[in-house]
Amino acid sequence: MVGLNTLFDQYATRARLLPALLVALPVAAVVALLFPNLYATYGTVFGSLGIVAVGLFVLAHVIRANGRALEGRLFQKWGGVPSTAWLRHRDSRLDPNTKARYHKFLAAHVPELRIPSAAEEAADYRAADHAYASAVKWLLEYTRDAKLYELVFEENVSYGFRRNTLAAKPLALVTIFILAIVAAWVTYGRFDGHFEHFSPEIIAAWLVIAGDISLWILLVTEAWVKDASDGYARALLAACDKA
Repeated sequence: MVGLNTLFDQYATRARLLPALLVALPVAAVVALLFPNLYATYGTVFGSLGIVAVGLFVLAHVIRANGRALEGRLFQKWGGVPSTAWLRHRDSRLDPNTKARYHKFLAAHVPELRIPSAAEEAADYRAADHAYASAVKWLLEYTRDAKLYELVFEENVSYGFRRNTLAAKPLALVTIFILAIVAAWVTYGRFDGHFEHFSPEIIAAWLVIAGDISLWILLVTEAWVKDASDGYARALLAACDKA
């Protein structure tokens, strides 16, 4: 039998599986409330065959691919990869002393790397960014040990989760819109618009739909992702002080 624990490691579970579950679970909840007999029959069969696990695995990888595509657009909009941008002399998100300390560490540890001066950066932004990007790539490998650099790992997971969740937002909104149509059809068909006769299951289904719409519209935003991206950049660069 295929289980989720055999398909996802720790990072994938939190950064890829959870966004997929945010899309899938409201569907399962609403279907279970509106069509309990159907859910009980087919839910057990699909679960026993591992179809649910495999379906979530596929959905998670689709969302991950969409997340990577979204990431490229976001970085372009934000002026570059945050961890690279923060190393620029002209960027003010790090104080000069801390930035100088990071530059010194990276120049001393990254093979064949020379950190450009402020004047060199101003003369050729592209070449300077190549140097900073090379330093960040080295730092990513340097902090690969999740136990030794736990904060870097946690911030990476947080960013991955938020990025992938934002990438899943269009699919989630389309799904919840379809659920709302189905719920409206069931509600009208069973109760003919008489609100006072609504069953607890119908009320619960509508609460799930309303809560899900609020979650995706109010919480899952570009600003929410950028906050996590900045947190990851901060933790990754701070590893320079841990040597």
